Amino acid sequence: MSDATGFITSQRNNRRASLVILAGTFLLLFVVVNALVFVVGGFTSQDCEPVRSPGFGAAQETCTRNFQFQPVVIGIVAVLVVGYLVFAWLASGRAALTMVHARPAEGPEFAELRSLVEQMAIASGLPMPKV
Repeated sequence: MSDATGFITSQRNNRRASLVILAGTFLLLFVVVNALVFVVGGFTSQDCEPVRSPGFGAAQETCTRNFQFQPVVIGIVAVLVVGYLVFAWLASGRAALTMVHARPAEGPEFAELRSLVEQMAIASGLPMPKV
């Protein structure tokens, strides 16, 4: 019983750690992308006013840039970051398998492995995973 309890506790801790990592990654990406948007000028507005010059001189304008809170920009950044994280979450398993050149365990040489995995799946009440 203590092995099962230890496994369940480890599973909960790993899920909690995964959520903390995702939240931290979201915050980091959110801050970095908003900083880039700020540098590019996504949070500024430009106000120009004509300056009257005496005589027939060329018309001139004085322009000032003001910081302006843009909730639409922040919302778009948040959606993009969440979309990236969802894509990364869904593609991470396939990427890990590709990096280690994993291949399906097919053929007679893997019969014992498939049998063992099938027995473990039956014992735990879970569906048979891909091997």
